[in-house]
Amino acid sequence: MEIDARGRLQPALAVEWKTEDGRVWRFRLRQGVYFHPSPCFRNPGGTRILEAADVKASFERLLRPESTWAFAFKDSVEGVEDFLAGKASHVSGFRVKAPDELEVVLKQPEAGFVYKLAHPAVGVFPREGPENCGEAWGRDVAIGTGPFRLESRKPGEVVLVRHEKYWGSPPALKRLVFRVIPNDRIRLLELRQGRIQVMSLPISLIPEVLDPQTGKLKVEGLRMQAVPIYDVHFIGFNLRDPAVQDIHLRRAVFYGVNRREIIEKALYGAAEPVIGFIPEGMQGYRGLSGDPYDPNRAREELRQVPESRRRDLVLLVHDRAESERVGQLVQAQLEAVGLSVRLRKVDFNTAISEVIRGNVPMFSLWFEYVYAAPEYLLEAFMSSKTPAPNLWGYSNPEVDRAATDLPLVRSPEERLNRIRALEARIVQDLPAVFLYRTRSLVLTTARVRGLQVTSWNRFILKDVRIEQ
Repeated sequence: MEIDARGRLQPALAVEWKTEDGRVWRFRLRQGVYFHPSPCFRNPGGTRILEAADVKASFERLLRPESTWAFAFKDSVEGVEDFLAGKASHVSGFRVKAPDELEVVLKQPEAGFVYKLAHPAVGVFPREGPENCGEAWGRDVAIGTGPFRLESRKPGEVVLVRHEKYWGSPPALKRLVFRVIPNDRIRLLELRQGRIQVMSLPISLIPEVLDPQTGKLKVEGLRMQAVPIYDVHFIGFNLRDPAVQDIHLRRAVFYGVNRREIIEKALYGAAEPVIGFIPEGMQGYRGLSGDPYDPNRAREELRQVPESRRRDLVLLVHDRAESERVGQLVQAQLEAVGLSVRLRKVDFNTAISEVIRGNVPMFSLWFEYVYAAPEYLLEAFMSSKTPAPNLWGYSNPEVDRAATDLPLVRSPEERLNRIRALEARIVQDLPAVFLYRTRSLVLTTARVRGLQVTSWNRFILKDVRIEQ
């Protein structure tokens, strides 16, 4: 299955899924789905039809130690531990019931499990592919079932062509070329001159492309889409560090930070202010609302903090996602209410390492969400998930119990109500000050039609066409 541009779950390779208890899931596959043609199949036709055994093999490959996506199934599917420990050659929770039917058995009920399968990274490939293709697999050879197939790959360029046996309606374009152009200005120049047709607009080029008053394009011959994506940027607190354990200090930061000023000055308006961490609209979710900026209340909270704790508080920033500029604005805003903050800048990888090790009291980071299911976002606040994704060392037994019970709730409405209550409680405890959710700004030439951008910042290219 897949998530469409409106955030809705849609059938793809699976046309039907059902569960009686939320623990045992059965998936019926679409019939007549052909893989992309490749010599790796070693048969006269150069391809074959997808089977449930391919889905099982693909899911098991995601669990390899070197895979960055092992977490998708590691804590959910029965038999994963024995598979990873080498005690079993297959995951017992993945069961082929028929050529077109797969059963997945979970450790415990998960009402939102299907959303784990909807992420683009959870792809399906032919089970014999890695062995038959050898070292070329995943580098020069990529075989799937989608509307486009890999034709060539070289440094700086990837070419896809139409998959003639695609199971759905055929794509409008015969060929897609992805070019790597590292320089932002050269990339924009290539777009304006029509040598490329689509690009993401980086923050640094917004003043050059958009009118600051109206937010409209001031460059002729281009179109733009602005899509809020599933992420959240925040100032996090290391709750294991005595420097930020005082709730009054954290409240002072919460009320003293002006989110709207940060968005306007650091991001040129390309974001939406937030209070909580769950994106508005995810499965119909209604997020927390309001603008908590209140410098007077921040000063009141700060007066309850010992003076020694108000000086030289370290905020870690890094070299990505406008972190340093955001940090400078936060520093100035907090200085205005009486809290002295010192910035420490490192590269992004060092920042992650320092945060996980608990070496800094405050840090500027962001989450890009993998799943379109709000209940899974709560894992970042469960004590069992420290130090990652629970970066703050947050621990609340009530939150742990309520989050653990969520997968058992079958009613979508009741589940969302409980999630909203949990989010409010977590925000009240202030493991972080959540700032904003970014917008993906996508530029195209005027003749491009049909491009859709999802909340995962994924481009849906099947229906793209170029008007003559």
